[in-house]
Amino acid sequence: MTVQVSSDDRVIFDQTMDYAPICSTATNLFALFVKCAVIPCTSQASIDNSRYYTHIQNKSFFRCVTLLIPFLGNGIVVAYDIAVLLSRGFTQISLFTSSAASSGRFLDYVPYLGTAKNIMDIFLKCTLVPLMSKETIQTHPYYTHLADKSLARCFVLLVPIFGNISVALYDLSQAKTNALTLVKQDGLALQSVGYFQNDQDVVKKAVRQNGLALQFASPPLKDREAIVLTAMSQNLEAAQFGSSRTLGAIRDHVAALLEAS
Repeated sequence: MTVQVSSDDRVIFDQTMDYAPICSTATNLFALFVKCAVIPCTSQASIDNSRYYTHIQNKSFFRCVTLLIPFLGNGIVVAYDIAVLLSRGFTQISLFTSSAASSGRFLDYVPYLGTAKNIMDIFLKCTLVPLMSKETIQTHPYYTHLADKSLARCFVLLVPIFGNISVALYDLSQAKTNALTLVKQDGLALQSVGYFQNDQDVVKKAVRQNGLALQFASPPLKDREAIVLTAMSQNLEAAQFGSSRTLGAIRDHVAALLEAS
């Protein structure tokens, strides 16, 4: 599987790491290399077409060099950025976007990067967010994400690996609970639950509510006799979505259902 990282994602990653001690040293060494070696050899048209190159071109040498110094450099940059945020009313900083919110959630599952990211989140939750109006928070996905994120989650994620695994397991459990609630109300919502189309508990609940939800189950679960029978008990038309092997194995049950109907 190939993972593609967009130019926007690289900008968000570089901006985020500026607040993470030690990580910022590595990312700004790379930024200095790009500024001094790559950008001078790149046409202006290519730079204009790449948000990442534009970001690095506009990033000052002073900021990059300052951030080579762990902790002290981060502190100076944080103080400067807070002053800029306050002067601009929090609304013009590209770090606080829906893409940044998505990247922030993803980093929660990455050891060490998650630690660095949550140090910044704790700082922002305790300093910047309390200064914002509710309207500003609700308008920007990242602020909303940060306001809703609990301090307990942030502190757990300061512990590399164990914290990431604990949060990932908790999030998976919550996602399954949400999927179960969704398909209990409307079985056809199984179409939208992604990964949980391969979860036996979720699929069973979906086909109990609406037998035709069987069409959205994963192939292995369409081959489960109990699930196909449950779906057909709710709606005989669900038979068209079961595997031929399963339908052959349960033909006696199918006949009984046909007689009952």
